[in-house]
Amino acid sequence: GWRSGFVYQKLEGHPELGEEIFEVTKDARGAVSFRIEAWSRPSLWYVKLFTRWARTIQKAAAQSAAAHLG
Repeated sequence: GWRSGFVYQKLEGHPELGEEIFEVTKDARGAVSFRIEAWSRPSLWYVKLFTRWARTIQKAAAQSAAAHLG
């Protein structure tokens, strides 16, 4: 099998600080799976006001990726 992917971190000054992982794995039998994992927190005080909305958008983006890759 094999595994490939990338990680990126949000930089200082971005509305949120965090990290995201995108990974695709193929096992010895040929089954392919993927993983998207993210951690973040608001970096600016006023961004906290939109945290609930931002989480909704992030979840929708992850579900859309899953639908297109699955």
